[in-house]
Amino acid sequence: MKLFAPNLTALLGADIAGKLITCAGGITELAKCPSGNILNMGTHHVNIEGFSTRNKLNNGYLSELEEYKTANDNMKIKVLRRYANKAALAAKADAFSIPKINNENEEVLIENNNDYGKDLKEKIVEKLSKIENTK
Repeated sequence: MKLFAPNLTALLGADIAGKLITCAGGITELAKCPSGNILNMGTHHVNIEGFSTRNKLNNGYLSELEEYKTANDNMKIKVLRRYANKAALAAKADAFSIPKINNENEEVLIENNNDYGKDLKEKIVEKLSKIENTK
């Protein structure tokens, strides 16, 4: 996973990134998906006629994140939405990255660094901690 989607793997982890890419049909298809669709990937719709579904979230693949599991009930949807938004950006960075050309040897060099994904994750954790501290 670190070769195909280094930024998405740094943001979400290899398991969740692999599930999202498989569900979308590839990294370029995942990059074309809006964040709302990424949020709902992997949900299981159960027909429970007569029962209320008011306080239940549709748990998709992003609900396997450790930050989601440890978050308060009020913060869970905020965690999912932030990670879905940043997962869309990381997938776009992985799918549409431009290879660099070395002029001396005329070889195409593709850098598989995950700095962008790590930066996105740091910003999410920082922002969520600020939100929790203000409450």
